[in-house]
Amino acid sequence: MKIKKLFSCVLLITLFSSCNDGILKDSEVKEAKAIIIKSGDKNLYASLCIYYYEKGEYESTLPYSMIMAYKYNDKDAYYNIYKVIVQINSNGNSDYKAVKKLDKNSKEFALENLTKSANLGSISAKKDLEKYNLKENIKQ
Repeated sequence: MKIKKLFSCVLLITLFSSCNDGILKDSEVKEAKAIIIKSGDKNLYASLCIYYYEKGEYESTLPYSMIMAYKYNDKDAYYNIYKVIVQINSNGNSDYKAVKKLDKNSKEFALENLTKSANLGSISAKKDLEKYNLKENIKQ
């Protein structure tokens, strides 16, 4: 068991040291996904999100955002779920007007995740909630 943990640490260090400013290379993505699923590594998750957003594949972050949010209760992941749901349903647009045009179920799901993010302390989520006049949904 100690060898397995040591191997994971060495692998993680190698992965991060080979990253250029936290940006993943194509060859590192598969291993990064496995580590995110297994350990909920927030820095690696952020790097994966950057990787996909730079490729214009924001929807590819959704499964890992859901894992980070629902398994590891990560405020940034809840916020990303909100953004991606809006983008998927609005041809990549994620502004206030796009949210208003969502179907009822998508809008409820997106705003539910936005509220969870705000309640966990996300400043961005709190600002977005204020736009929807949902400030009262934020737990103090």
